[in-house]
Amino acid sequence: MTALNLRRRLLALWTLAAAALLLTGCGVAEGVGDNNPKKQAELRLLNASLGSALELWVDDSLRASGVAYGSASAELTLSTDSHDVALRRGSSGSAVQDSQALTLTGKTHSTLLAYGRNSAPQTLLLSDDLDTPATNRTRLRVVNAAVDAGALDVYLTGSSAALSDVNPVVSALAVGSGGGSTVDVTSGTWRLRVTGSGDATDLRLDLSSLTLTSRDIVTLLLTPSSGGVLVHALSYSQDSDNVAVRNNPSARVRLIAGTSPSAAHSATVGGSAIGASSSSPWSTGAYTRVSAGSAQALTITVGGSAIATSALDLSAGADVTLLVYGTPSAPAYAVFSDDNGLPTSSSQARVRLANGLNGTGSAGIALSIDADPKADSLLAGAASAYVSAGTDSSRRFTVTQSDGSVAYDQSLTLAAQGVYTLFALGDATAANPRSIVLRRDR
Repeated sequence: MTALNLRRRLLALWTLAAAALLLTGCGVAEGVGDNNPKKQAELRLLNASLGSALELWVDDSLRASGVAYGSASAELTLSTDSHDVALRRGSSGSAVQDSQALTLTGKTHSTLLAYGRNSAPQTLLLSDDLDTPATNRTRLRVVNAAVDAGALDVYLTGSSAALSDVNPVVSALAVGSGGGSTVDVTSGTWRLRVTGSGDATDLRLDLSSLTLTSRDIVTLLLTPSSGGVLVHALSYSQDSDNVAVRNNPSARVRLIAGTSPSAAHSATVGGSAIGASSSSPWSTGAYTRVSAGSAQALTITVGGSAIATSALDLSAGADVTLLVYGTPSAPAYAVFSDDNGLPTSSSQARVRLANGLNGTGSAGIALSIDADPKADSLLAGAASAYVSAGTDSSRRFTVTQSDGSVAYDQSLTLAAQGVYTLFALGDATAANPRSIVLRRDR
């Protein structure tokens, strides 16, 4: 080796050593200091579960509190190690999700999505480091966080396009999926519609305007409603801290005609016809989508005479039953909030009893399933709480009246994941029409 080459080599080694010392002094060398970008990750909590605000606990320390539905916490800086993460409800401080191990790698940005039922939310880790799409394109990630809705199809169309003429941009999206899948769509303002998987007529959400900007990266979260069937939506851009809440503009209402003897029933809510019957008792009314909101005009007629010209408050995404009972000369009506959420067990069904019988008196009626009491002293115009029932074989449903007489005694097979109401309609006396029927609501 010549003297010149030796000097050049020694100079290069000295330069590398000096650079390493300089980086170490700045606290950014590999494995040195908390400011090392390769040893940190950013994490935030986004609450998509209905219920009170959530707290995020990391390694037994409270790191975020008061995170309400449709909002996100500030980003937390965490080391790229394994952390124990737990969720608690802020109102009680009780744990709603046991600690789980969460490992963060590299210099990453992530959203911990909490979704599902109020008492037991689930979590899904979403990466917020997706690549930027081309000009005039938007990268769209859709996550089905509506735990009771089942698989869903998502459409982006023009304002007047018929769903039968277009294909969904995302098909058969299962609950909890979508965290790693995206689709690039043309930027612009679209009509967003969500339906049940494979059924374009099963409309769960219809938003007239969703604006997607060029080269943006948008996450669309489909979230549960109080009724269990319709869905809401949340959305956020990857480069923004803001979460947009997009509540369903609709609710679903049905009319159950229960007076005796037979009479025609009809109803309108906010100008939308709910149902009509040539005779009662009648329990086949289907749900109709109507505009949600407070003080929706309500009109109910029995035998051509109005019995209600009041207002009805309909929360976004709600399912509601209007039960008409009594006699045509003295009719009455009740409003039930329906919970058509799926049973928590895949082998169970959910059932309730609704009393629309005239003449049951102050003692009401009772329900037992396989001789196990489920509801007692249910007065006319009332509905019981939902109860779970097995679906492994036929179930014996027995309804008894206040005098101890049996009004209904049938063996019925329930479908797994079904939601049912047993309607008792008509007149309690044997001389008049009486109809007791199990109706599948979901």
